[in-house]
Amino acid sequence: MKQAEILLSLQNATKRYETTPVFEDISFDLIAGQITLLLGANGSGKSTLLKALSGLLKLDKGTIEPTISKEDHFKKVAYVAHESHLYSPLTVKENIELFAKLSSEKRTSEELLDFWGLFEHRNKAVENLSRGLAFKTSLVCALLGSPSILLLDEPTSALDSASLDLFCATIQDYVQKRNATAIIATHDIRRLYQIANQVLTINNGAIDSTTQVSFSEEEVVSIYIQTSLK
Repeated sequence: MKQAEILLSLQNATKRYETTPVFEDISFDLIAGQITLLLGANGSGKSTLLKALSGLLKLDKGTIEPTISKEDHFKKVAYVAHESHLYSPLTVKENIELFAKLSSEKRTSEELLDFWGLFEHRNKAVENLSRGLAFKTSLVCALLGSPSILLLDEPTSALDSASLDLFCATIQDYVQKRNATAIIATHDIRRLYQIANQVLTINNGAIDSTTQVSFSEEEVVSIYIQTSLK
């Protein structure tokens, strides 16, 4: 049996704000070709954990392997959240064209805009976009780098039904074809569960459960509800 390829490994990680631990001594692996859901109540530490994995926050203790240099970061890691990392005064099209120049993307900006339903918004400044449109623009720009590790923070919260379907299909296809990995912090269990291979639940600073998706959807929802109420 072929051994799973670990693209990112978090070991014995702790992050505190002053003296309060956000998470403490947690460990897990992100596997090539797999999508991981990160579940937890508001304030449980999901966003902080993704920022730590991205390198935006430094751990107080523990390791993230492999260590990724700043030079390789755009090529290997994509962190997409609702606090946009785009150039906000520029338009949607200008941002996409800028990131495309840094990549080996063969499609034109018009093709990318059309695929993601952004064509009619192409001349809008990013700072004037809705949350959903800003997130889609951020995701397009992030994927242009062909990263092997996707860190996605609440990606579905501002997407309509059609955009959600496109997101799920695109992420699943991307991860499988490129042998990449994705971890998605979310509350949208029922929809994203359909594309997941692993579910992590963070609760009271710990990874409360690691659930392979051999569990039924109802069992995963039950685990999430129980840990959220603890």
